[in-house]
Amino acid sequence: MGQGKSEGHFISLGQEEAYDLGIIVDWLVRKKKASRIILWGESMGAATILHYMGRPDIGTHRNHVKILILD
Repeated sequence: MGQGKSEGHFISLGQEEAYDLGIIVDWLVRKKKASRIILWGESMGAATILHYMGRPDIGTHRNHVKILILD
């Protein structure tokens, strides 16, 4: 939940965080921890997921994401 306690002077509106999400999804698939993934994001989390799913240069295992829940 947004608490207004973030540090720093700039926000990336989910663009930079999408790379982090790509690392997590790739790790889950490579380690055989998940083959069907649900991504659930609220607010900036939803923006991050949309950036991740829309950027072909992020993540090689995007096809394992089966459901998006965005609020």
